[in-house]
Amino acid sequence: MKIHFSECGEFLHIATLEAQGKASELKDSEPLPPIKLALLVCTYRLSRRKTARSPPQQIHCMKLALGQTTRLHVSKMPFTLTWTSKDLYFSCSRKLLQVYRIPLFDTTKEKGNEDQQPVWKPRKPFFLPHSASSRAVYYFPPAENKSGKEQLPARILIGSDFTPLNDLELNEAEEDYDVLLVKRVIDHSVGRRGEFHPPIGCYVDEDTNLGGWVDSHARANILQDRGVGQLDMPTQCFNSDDDCDLEPFIY
Repeated sequence: MKIHFSECGEFLHIATLEAQGKASELKDSEPLPPIKLALLVCTYRLSRRKTARSPPQQIHCMKLALGQTTRLHVSKMPFTLTWTSKDLYFSCSRKLLQVYRIPLFDTTKEKGNEDQQPVWKPRKPFFLPHSASSRAVYYFPPAENKSGKEQLPARILIGSDFTPLNDLELNEAEEDYDVLLVKRVIDHSVGRRGEFHPPIGCYVDEDTNLGGWVDSHARANILQDRGVGQLDMPTQCFNSDDDCDLEPFIY
């Protein structure tokens, strides 16, 4: 779960990754059942007067279907988020650029057509290095100034990666002399040795290189009257005596 406050301080955005799987008894030889992944993005309006007493009011909610997977490393998630004032850019670690532009507010003109608001994706395919599938992929949209003019084009950044020495394939010369090239091998911070891949990035033009944005048709339906995205009220009031512990600080 990731939380982001708008620059004006009037809105709260929450992005939640959901995983659903079937609970069944498996044998040692049977593969794990697939897990369905989805991203839930909600926007809440904060109270201007009673900021601590009045709960945030949900004004927008969208759900993005991400398909299925059989494994998911929680400590190293294959997804990154980039927040802007109007959209959330959700990127996946793939060999092919997979980024979604999710509106943070309802942009439909007619009331009752919120479900028709699309989730956008690039029209053209954009290939990334082979190692991008195991590294964090960040997408930053074009930066604009206050007048709306573009100051910086869109950027794609691929995070660093470290391969332990045991996973490297050494050639005959390296095996004979039991050494590795200095350019390819470094000592890791915890004492391990291996190959370090520094971060890389590039500038892209959203119209020329990506072909603009089109409907991804990946938006999932949200069940009504199920409390999806609704914030629960606190079960008890704050007690300054019981809920606050003071420890003496000796300088």
